[in-house]
Amino acid sequence: MFQSNEIFNGSIPPICMMQIIKAVDFSSWKSCYVGCSGTFTFERAIGKRYPKLPMHGNDVSLLSGVLSGIAMGKPERFEFRERLAHWEPMLDGASEMERAGALILALYLGRVYGGKSEHAKRHWLYYENRFPDYVKKGTEQIRALVHELNLASYFPGDFRAHLRKGIQEGGGVIVSAPFISGWYEKWFKFINENIAWNEPSYDLWNPDRFPELMQEIEESGAPYVMVYKNKIEDGKLACYHRVGMKPKFFVYSNSQRTGSVVDHNSSGTGTPFRFKPVDIEDIDADTKVEIVRCKAGYADYIKGLYLQENIPWTSGPLNFLIYLDDMLAGILTFSMPKHNIGSHKTTEYVYLLSDTCTTRFGRVSKLIAMLACQSDVLREASHRLLHRRPIKAVVTTVRSNHPVSMKYRGIYKILKKQEADANERSGARFIINYEGHPREQSPQEVYAEWFKRYFKDDRNRQVTTSYAR
Repeated sequence: MFQSNEIFNGSIPPICMMQIIKAVDFSSWKSCYVGCSGTFTFERAIGKRYPKLPMHGNDVSLLSGVLSGIAMGKPERFEFRERLAHWEPMLDGASEMERAGALILALYLGRVYGGKSEHAKRHWLYYENRFPDYVKKGTEQIRALVHELNLASYFPGDFRAHLRKGIQEGGGVIVSAPFISGWYEKWFKFINENIAWNEPSYDLWNPDRFPELMQEIEESGAPYVMVYKNKIEDGKLACYHRVGMKPKFFVYSNSQRTGSVVDHNSSGTGTPFRFKPVDIEDIDADTKVEIVRCKAGYADYIKGLYLQENIPWTSGPLNFLIYLDDMLAGILTFSMPKHNIGSHKTTEYVYLLSDTCTTRFGRVSKLIAMLACQSDVLREASHRLLHRRPIKAVVTTVRSNHPVSMKYRGIYKILKKQEADANERSGARFIINYEGHPREQSPQEVYAEWFKRYFKDDRNRQVTTSYAR
């Protein structure tokens, strides 16, 4: 299914942008210069609240140039070539908006199906056979975005030069630069190789130099809002985002409203509900197990409470609550697979996004992982996610400082393991894919096996990391 949400969501989630608008007073700004506009998240949000504030955008990507060009009536010229060269005849007579819709499709296909595998080729062909329909979808999204965008100017070039000009002009500045070195280059690699356009020149950004840039802007006296991946001890913190798939980040500003507070849960998601977390003192061999399908909001609420802050997570289409008697032991979240992995094709396995547990004790987390492979659970997953195809495996990903995860040891097998690179946002040393195989047992039988083999009353064990918040 064509999903362009990653392209249009921007680096700042809407809930956090609302917090920024609430915490920062832009009313005294003479003008606003945004460094690394992307899809103009800041410009659109601030422009709605302060329609008379001149917004000056900036970026080095083709997408940003095309969006700004449409918004300002100055089209950015580009030509599809190489692998996309045959798109040009199909776009003969198309408007700038429609060509931008085709660019959105190219971004999506290049990112998801740009590989050389048979799976990628089949999906690529599927979308190209329906080219007008998906160009139309992209066009509709472009039109909605541009409708909200009112730019005074746009600068295609190095964002630091743009910010310095803004400071000289007496304006305020916003820094929303990538957290990872080379991120832009990786994201737009396919586009730059297969589309001809007037690429601007710029110096590669090193995110580790953010504190240095912050000090420069602070000393200039200009009002600012700056977004960064790390906490700066003497920084003027405005708000803090920590929940969800995106990495945590910190928003700094010297234009905070009087009495504004840092909202440490500004991006809190999920649907709150009452529950009693499991207490291992209250379970025994006769404890009753119940697995209940639930909406994503309830599962997300538990993830937000119990997952550590450095663990990235996302919502999923299929979710379960797991109860031991009347106590909530954990949740399961499944999604459809995106890629073949190991010997498993996308039609043969389901991806376990999360198997969050409500206690650190008793090895209950191992039970939650075992129940993810239980036959009733997988039957529902087959029906909801794989069009009733039989499921051969459950695959999940672990980020760990150890080469083996004790949680999955003995119940899942290592499918793939690699050392994480320096940009791994969780800080883990290893990224490990595990596979579990279907268990033709009832939930109660799975529990009995777990209780006999793995349960341990370890309430006296010292836990050094934070858990429920």
